[in-house]
Amino acid sequence: MAELYTGFPLFPGESEAEQLAYVMEILGVPEDYILDLSARRNLFFEKDSNEPIPVTNSRGKRRRPNTKTLRGVLHKCQDENFLDFLSLCLDWDPVNRLSPLQALQHEWILDGLPDKVLIHHKRMFNGKDDKSTLKKACLTSIQGFPPEAEAKSIQDVVADLKKSDPQPSGIAARRASKQVSSSLL
Repeated sequence: MAELYTGFPLFPGESEAEQLAYVMEILGVPEDYILDLSARRNLFFEKDSNEPIPVTNSRGKRRRPNTKTLRGVLHKCQDENFLDFLSLCLDWDPVNRLSPLQALQHEWILDGLPDKVLIHHKRMFNGKDDKSTLKKACLTSIQGFPPEAEAKSIQDVVADLKKSDPQPSGIAARRASKQVSSSLL
């Protein structure tokens, strides 16, 4: 997504080690428990610590963890929802990272949907974050427009949907959790 936005790769390393250095430049060094799960940890991190092994590219550039931000790299981006979406997608921890269903319910995705599609989207997912809901939604064919879309104006239906579900489930909690954990560092 970031590459489509800028026209350039977000992490354009010359090697696997440099690409990881690019990622850490923005996301920081992964937590110890993430590194402990990595089978190839010893290729990129010091043996007795979780310090990254310094990497210098062919132009003599050495990247350092936590020296850039996603906002800084995407300096022309003013869309807070897009930046939030990307940061949630780029979480080191796969448990905390957005699932495909959560991504489909993120505000940035929902804001770009045409009103009639938004109605179907809300009806299909209904703020639930489970695989059975996703499977059912994907396997259910959409027949025409839902009755509420025919009975009211699209603007009224969308306004009702936003009132009943102002924030897709899980996203607000994940954002709050991420802010709390980053403030503890």
